Amino acid sequence: MCPECGDVRDKNDSQQDAEIKRRMMRDRVYHLKMISYLAITVFVAGFGWYWWDTGGFQQSSSAGPLVLQGLAAVAYIVIRGLLFAARRRLKIISRAV
Repeated sequence: MCPECGDVRDKNDSQQDAEIKRRMMRDRVYHLKMISYLAITVFVAGFGWYWWDTGGFQQSSSAGPLVLQGLAAVAYIVIRGLLFAARRRLKIISRAV
């Protein structure tokens, strides 16, 4: 029985299983890309907040925008690392199919 969909199969078709794994990894790559775009958006929003908070770079800023930008930058780097690993796994799985 498949834990994902509950489908009961009599025999295990390795070609079909490989295709399912490839599709799941492809979806993971897509979701990681979308999350990385979100991290970039948060970073840009933090920059806008910084610009607004400093009055066009004329005053010193509070810590909020800098913390937001730092967290977004770290999140982006981590997500890109996960995306790199997922793409590598997808390439390996695609060769097997």
